[in-house]
Amino acid sequence: MLHWRVVYIPKENGTGPTPTMKVRPISVGPAVYRLWPAVRARHVGAMLAPRFRPHQAATAGSIGPHGLLLDMEVQQDTHRKEQERLKQVEATAERIGTLPVAISTRSAVANCMLAPKAVWDQFITGRKGPGHGSWKQIYRKAAMGCFHPGGRASRDLELVSRWGHVADLGFLACQRYLVSLQKWWWVFGRHVRGPLPRLPSMQLVSSELGRLGWHAVNWGQWSWQGIELDCRQRIGELLASFHSLRESWRASTFLRWVSSRTRRDSEIARGMHLQYSEGLGKILRGLNKELGGDSCAVMVGGMSTPATCAEQNRPLTCPYCRIDVVPCLDHVLWHCRAFADDRGIARPQCELAARLGWAPDMTKEACRALLVQMGVIRGKEAALRRRLRAGGALHL
Repeated sequence: MLHWRVVYIPKENGTGPTPTMKVRPISVGPAVYRLWPAVRARHVGAMLAPRFRPHQAATAGSIGPHGLLLDMEVQQDTHRKEQERLKQVEATAERIGTLPVAISTRSAVANCMLAPKAVWDQFITGRKGPGHGSWKQIYRKAAMGCFHPGGRASRDLELVSRWGHVADLGFLACQRYLVSLQKWWWVFGRHVRGPLPRLPSMQLVSSELGRLGWHAVNWGQWSWQGIELDCRQRIGELLASFHSLRESWRASTFLRWVSSRTRRDSEIARGMHLQYSEGLGKILRGLNKELGGDSCAVMVGGMSTPATCAEQNRPLTCPYCRIDVVPCLDHVLWHCRAFADDRGIARPQCELAARLGWAPDMTKEACRALLVQMGVIRGKEAALRRRLRAGGALHL
């Protein structure tokens, strides 16, 4: 016991002295002493078991707190603690958004600090938590920065190529739920004789998986394109099948972008009968890691021009080359003489490649070279547009 150390952590942020009752003592000791809570849990297991429902995973070793909630009836109203947790998530997102680091670093910090706190009360209580609808906006604010404008980028393409499944709280909750359900099954469910209990949150998870194209086959078992996801497997086999689960999420999100009726790039993709493939997804994610911010913005449809920024009347003359033509995206990227020195690659015949810098039949190297050129032009055009706006020569 001589090697123990007690640390007092304030429960609330403050600038003055912290009262005694406002601190939380944390005991830090050798690993052997940390076994005591597990041993004590086994001792009280016999006393607690009658207080739970017949198949409830009470004090079941590594089942975890999520497993304890799987078979419990919980209140359907939002609890005050859940609202407080959501406010903490929003405040943390604002702080992450102000960090003077790269977008990829802020995104990694958000994955570690925001996602675990936001996902805790999702689905496991048999309902969606209060932050389910606003999570994508909260996550994007943390990754892009609090002062970053909304932009014209497709949110769905951003999810597929930049943020990943962590930015989808419903999908993240499904993954966490399936792991808890697998633990529950191996500790208690497989010993049940007769029909297995209908867990309160199972229907909600099945509905969320159905959004991705999965359909329920049996208790704790779903299928998608001939691939099965079975919570009665060993944990290693279940985690391996999560690859197919993530691919189904990417395919569903990609299809949502293609189906958009408000975007020109989506219209071009529909005309090409574009479909998601695992190879295309790897190329987009790899390019996002290798390229700069301007190139990544072009890749997801995030480039603006004087024509797209005009609130009412679109300009009929390009402010950069002074030619009587609408300064649309195609003109700025491929025809405007003001950026002629930045073009080493001619305009692709594929309309999607000319607009987003990638196409399903292009190699990763070809996409990278094209996106680098388009990113340079985007950066220069944005700088010129800000200068014109500040001087009053161009009304946007």
